[in-house]
Amino acid sequence: MEMKKIHSLFVACAVFTALFSPINRAIAADSEIGGSCGDNLRWTLDGTGTLTISGTGNMTDWQTADYTPWAIHRDSINSVVIGEGVSSVGNASFSFCENLSSAAIPDTVTSLPAETFLGCYGLCEVTLPDSLLSLGDYAFSECSALSEIILPHSLESIGESCFGFCENLTDITIPENTRDIGISAFEGTPWLDAKREESPFVTVNNILIDGFFCENDVIIPAGIEVIGDGAFYYSDTITSVTIPDSVEIIGNSAFSCCENLAEINIPESVKNIEMYAFENTPWLTAEKAENPFVSVNNILIDGTSCQGDIIIPQNITAIADGAFSGCTGITSAAIPEGVKSIGKWVFAYCENLAYVNIPESVTSIDDVAFYDCSALTSITLPQNIKSIGAEAFYSCSLVSADIPDAVTSIGEGAFYGCEELTSVSMPEKLPEIENSLFFRCESLTDIEIPETVKSIGDMSFSRCSSLDSITLPESVESVGNEAFSECEKLESVTIENPLCKIFGSDKTIPSTAVIYCPKGAAAQDYIDSFSREYKIIGEPEFVAGDVNEDSVVDSSDASLILVEYSRVQTGGETIMSDIQKKSADINDDNIIDSSDASKVLEYYSKISTGHL
Repeated sequence: MEMKKIHSLFVACAVFTALFSPINRAIAADSEIGGSCGDNLRWTLDGTGTLTISGTGNMTDWQTADYTPWAIHRDSINSVVIGEGVSSVGNASFSFCENLSSAAIPDTVTSLPAETFLGCYGLCEVTLPDSLLSLGDYAFSECSALSEIILPHSLESIGESCFGFCENLTDITIPENTRDIGISAFEGTPWLDAKREESPFVTVNNILIDGFFCENDVIIPAGIEVIGDGAFYYSDTITSVTIPDSVEIIGNSAFSCCENLAEINIPESVKNIEMYAFENTPWLTAEKAENPFVSVNNILIDGTSCQGDIIIPQNITAIADGAFSGCTGITSAAIPEGVKSIGKWVFAYCENLAYVNIPESVTSIDDVAFYDCSALTSITLPQNIKSIGAEAFYSCSLVSADIPDAVTSIGEGAFYGCEELTSVSMPEKLPEIENSLFFRCESLTDIEIPETVKSIGDMSFSRCSSLDSITLPESVESVGNEAFSECEKLESVTIENPLCKIFGSDKTIPSTAVIYCPKGAAAQDYIDSFSREYKIIGEPEFVAGDVNEDSVVDSSDASLILVEYSRVQTGGETIMSDIQKKSADINDDNIIDSSDASKVLEYYSKISTGHL
């Protein structure tokens, strides 16, 4: 996409937000409003326009700015103060707060996620903490009043278009520690324009972040270690590129859509080539015509022209992200021993891929590796694998999944939408069930949660419509919002930990399910709030009317009730256990008297005469 098109997209988004966002409401000068914005966080907005986030822990991630609880008041916000103790800021938290002029971030925050301050046109003062490690995609995009910013020494990464189209940003201090800079991170800023006038090669910390105005035969200067994401993206004036032997990484879309780039000299020093690095170039087209397995320094960078059952060559030691993405022609793939990871998007959208042979050398499957491989019905994971990324098997047709015990991390939504998945064997050392992990696994009937799991994430089993029961072991400390929402057949949820808290709305556990928990458990708060049926773990079962516990309801039970009633009425001590009292209190009025005995006799009479 050309830069003009990107800018047009930003403008369109801003217009759409202005037209369709919630109506803004002013706050009276002497008033204050607020509410929850995380499990242990609260927000307040006072009459001066100061939005304060206080408490401890993580802020909720918002899908868009319109989902924030202060959305209808955002035109009233002119400053944001985040208190010490807040450990994370939610996505899009302050997007399009157009009158926001200042923001203070505490040392407890280590990252600002995507779109944190997107479209805050009045933002001119930001205090970033020394603890900050990363800035997400579009975090400060279109903050047109921002003229300078000092990034802390701790900062390691800057996301895609992070400062894009900050039209007055002339002064940026970038620390030496920053080694990851996303595509178009500074596009549309006077700072970048000035750098381009100085040299066609714009570099930061030996990272070539922009070469858009280079022409013809390009020789990249020695000393460059990384060719950054999108550095030459859509540069249609370059015809050849010589890369120095100081370069180790070629970033995402580095030369993508360079429509006249026919020759590239890549040194042996390059050890990592990221997704779409040479996409839509004459060079890549020629390489694919020569061999469907396009490789550089034993890195397989493209296999999208492959067909049928493929065997990846034995000399391949790494597979670049997205190498086979969208390749509908392959039906099976054999990965050679020596490959250590299956990267992001590697087999995504390979809709006819039915089988993959994964060698024992593979220790990780990255995010979205097999995304929407709709023909993939089974997979054997190597025993040494340690991690499975977010949405790794999104919407695959897997019937079962046997996850090795070596796995200690499974990302959000890893099996999202696997509608054919009936059973899963979980690893014994897994620390948490991530958000949406088994969302819409409609055929899943049974799963055993490992005894190491501490939390059940938001919507983790939502819409598992065949799941009828689940036991959460004593290690589980929390159940996230809507964890079991729309589980239509769920009859029981057993919570063994008395301190386990259940968060969210009445949808977290469906009303059809009985909650089993210890007496006095923290889950009782949820049970009481939403009038859920529950039973106490370890409490003896009782049958109404069977006072003598002989499994028969008859006149002898009525006699025991009358004896109990008589003793209590005359000041005597009870002769019944707690469970017998529950059985005797037929009309459930917390009193044992003759009316209960009458109901037992009435029932016995009907049973004896065959009228019941």
